Amino acid sequence: MGKVIKKGLGRGLDAIIPKTGLSSGRTVMNVPLEEIEPNQYQPRMDFDIKGLQELAASIRTYGVTQPVIVRKKELGYELIAGERRLRASKLAGKETIPVIVKEYSDQEALEVALIENIQRQDLTPLEEAEAYKELSLKFGLTQEEIAFKVSKSRSQVANMMRLLDLPSEIQESIRKKEMTASHARTILSLESDEERLTMWRQILQDKLNVRQVEVHVKEKHAPKKNRESKKDIKEDLDIFLKNLQEDISQILKTRIKIQGNHSSGKIEIEYYAFEDLERISEFFRTHPNAF
Repeated sequence: MGKVIKKGLGRGLDAIIPKTGLSSGRTVMNVPLEEIEPNQYQPRMDFDIKGLQELAASIRTYGVTQPVIVRKKELGYELIAGERRLRASKLAGKETIPVIVKEYSDQEALEVALIENIQRQDLTPLEEAEAYKELSLKFGLTQEEIAFKVSKSRSQVANMMRLLDLPSEIQESIRKKEMTASHARTILSLESDEERLTMWRQILQDKLNVRQVEVHVKEKHAPKKNRESKKDIKEDLDIFLKNLQEDISQILKTRIKIQGNHSSGKIEIEYYAFEDLERISEFFRTHPNAF
């Protein structure tokens, strides 16, 4: 191991591990890349090559400005958070990388990797769903417990996990970005895989947007043509609002609640610390056309 240096954590990881400032004195060590194993619980499978090459170019010029998080193993270390920086450092030809060593259990290793990726919107919908499933099956966490850890509602976690119930053809289509998670969540309200596959084929063939799919799904649920009750209309509207609520929540990375109907209502945005409020405020200041 190399020379010990002093630095603070970047803002992205502050929400995952205890807050530290630039003057906190947290110890950062330079560790040879060859001593660091990948995170066995890394939920992210796909890494953008172009993005890694751009990060590698930056690292050649400025170095790694934010240390990765590792835990000690019998031989060497295991990466917990910062896989893009680790991969890009290898591409840049670096021999060492700054690390912070933390003590994490297997469950915490998955949680930290999951939360880091969610915060940076790096995971595909299916990668996120599979990570939730891993937390549930391997570590026995309830959907409510998972939701608390990732600052989402239980229904959001449940709906994301339900994507894994879709036929493999539709899951593959999501992976290829031929359709969105919002399309898929709407398809899930159909009763059978046969209906879901039929709707999926129509989405690809006619290039339907989410709202158009919702209309088609509503027609499937209608008991008889031209005999739609007010309750049916309200239920269809609920599907639209719930999908929109989840989409905004994904963007802002916090819990969102929409109350109202198609013509008026209100949106509630939750925050859990002043840092959350600052982050949300910064998002709106820098993304005026986000929605």
